[in-house]
Amino acid sequence: MIGTPRTLDAFSRMIKNYLLSDQWKYAGVKKIEDIKIEHLMPCLECHLPQTKFATDDVAVEIAKAAVNGDLNTLSKLSINCLVCHHDKAIIHQWVDGPPEDNVIYGNKSGKHEGVSYYSMIKKSPVLQESIFCGQCHGLGPGFHYPNPVHCAMLYGSYLNAYIPSGGTKTCQDCHMEKGHFMSAYSDSDMAKKAVRVDVETLAYYFHPKAFEWTPLAVVTVRMTCNAGHRIPDG
Repeated sequence: MIGTPRTLDAFSRMIKNYLLSDQWKYAGVKKIEDIKIEHLMPCLECHLPQTKFATDDVAVEIAKAAVNGDLNTLSKLSINCLVCHHDKAIIHQWVDGPPEDNVIYGNKSGKHEGVSYYSMIKKSPVLQESIFCGQCHGLGPGFHYPNPVHCAMLYGSYLNAYIPSGGTKTCQDCHMEKGHFMSAYSDSDMAKKAVRVDVETLAYYFHPKAFEWTPLAVVTVRMTCNAGHRIPDG
């Protein structure tokens, strides 16, 4: 859930500076104990999607941890297997039906051995497609909420810049080369491939008047994004 320090900072400020202030005066929140799941979902829809099944007591606990910078609590909250392999595994539900209760979705169908529940595996039609990732790494504002907030635009950048420029790779082609490690900003190999940095230097002496020399340098830095989307984003 925490992601980068920027993520936690933005989430805590959303609570302190908006929900608990007059900025969002119609949200019905006067104190932190008034916070409900619906108030946090504009952020947690992607950062902790399973929260939609939780009670409002959980919302209060998460909000308090965020405001207090309680990393010990927040570090225990993360995207689990079921978010991707069940809840978000079916996008076109009028075509493919909703996710089935006892099914895990993957790249093939069969029995899910060694478990008492989720005992079947079915092939997801989107698990290897970029649109699957676009459910969270999205298009920008969440207009489906009573108070839209602007967030990740990676999928939008991918669709509107990378693909029209001739790009052919999916998100999974790059970010799942190492499997479920899901290489991103914290992986040095991924960082090296994503951005090319060229540096040129020119040293010279500035000679404003006779017998006076000032050593100077011109440094030219060129950064080229080789990723399938803009950087930074989320």
